[in-house]
Amino acid sequence: KAEVINSLSAGLIAFSEGEASLNIHHILKNTTGAVLFTEGITDEMILETAWSKLYPTEQRNFEIQNAFSCGFLRNLVKDKALYQNHVGRKFFALFDFDEAHNDWKQLGDDVQTDPCKCLAKKQAAYDSYALLLPVPATGTIKQQVINPHTGGNYGNRSLLTIELLFYGVAGLENYFVVDTDRTDGFIKFISDGQKVAFAKDVVPTIDAAHFEVFRPIFDFINSKCAGGVLS
Repeated sequence: KAEVINSLSAGLIAFSEGEASLNIHHILKNTTGAVLFTEGITDEMILETAWSKLYPTEQRNFEIQNAFSCGFLRNLVKDKALYQNHVGRKFFALFDFDEAHNDWKQLGDDVQTDPCKCLAKKQAAYDSYALLLPVPATGTIKQQVINPHTGGNYGNRSLLTIELLFYGVAGLENYFVVDTDRTDGFIKFISDGQKVAFAKDVVPTIDAAHFEVFRPIFDFINSKCAGGVLS
């Protein structure tokens, strides 16, 4: 993984579906505990940084592994072979709160219905949980997910990617723009081409206080994993 990260200096990376499958096979073969799957590599990088900011003296007792896309991730955790080949392991899948809502909603029954704590579903037959990114309790980004008139969410018309959890942090203004492909004035991250550089070079410099919005993700996982974190 260190070699992969060091290769990202150009700020761009592209994995094929086959490469994603190989990476997942490797992590599952060489570990035995719980795994948090993400949609992409920048999600993985940001979550690893978030853990180190929130729990600087604690070792994770779960792996974080990226997948190829939201569709790939959905199919991965729906596949019975994952559970047949790894009996007794717990799996978590984290989706952006955007069009990936369509993938997430296929993955079981509701077990957490508070969007600020991560909407979560569980598959009936397996220790497999699908989560949506936690919604900030206040502010502009909350309004891109939660309908203020009904209290419900916009489903696949929501717009919350992991980078948007840093919207409003001083000094990061240039990384966010109005999404002109939409008519609702929603904010988006400036470009996919800058995601890796942002995750690799910018996110680690952000003060730990701005990572509190990530805590519900880890709280949920720790609540399902016996023993919580390892000190």
